[in-house]
Amino acid sequence: MHQQSIIDALTGIPNRRHFIDRLLAEYRRASRNSTALTLMICDIDYFKLYNDSLGHLEGDECLVKVAKTIHSSLQRGGDLCARYGGEEFIIILPNTDLNGGEKVARRIKQDIAALAIPHPNSPVGEHLTLSIGVATEAHDYPSQYKLIKRADDALYRSKQLGRNRIEIDAHDHSVSASSEIVVLQDKINQPG
Repeated sequence: MHQQSIIDALTGIPNRRHFIDRLLAEYRRASRNSTALTLMICDIDYFKLYNDSLGHLEGDECLVKVAKTIHSSLQRGGDLCARYGGEEFIIILPNTDLNGGEKVARRIKQDIAALAIPHPNSPVGEHLTLSIGVATEAHDYPSQYKLIKRADDALYRSKQLGRNRIEIDAHDHSVSASSEIVVLQDKINQPG
């Protein structure tokens, strides 16, 4: 029963409830040990158009493939990928700084691109793509919910700036104010 309560029935990865419990524990650990904690939110680009063109059964299969691919892209036992909402996935990377988070985000985008899942109505490209927002906390630890908001804000910027990209919120006091927000455009599956 406990396993069923923490696993998303469709994708087989942890659900939002389990994510919140783990984030609280990891956030407390990072704060106590003064270690970096990175959070990443991934959203399938134009997933509604995918469902509208191919149907909800194909949409469900797509969600399962994406969930498994993101999960297999994580290389450490303490990392966690969970289904956050409809087509959103959230990742906790304990003891991971901004550069480490960027590397994981790039690996996830490459692994998703390698699936070459056709997305016939996507304005971004012919294959399924992800937008990713990344945030790292390494100094202040005001609250785990502020870290979620910062990752979500970075995801929002990723969508606003064209999707199929990684946006990083570098709200880290070791980063200069002029480079507070680092924009990373990933060229995978970009036309031209």
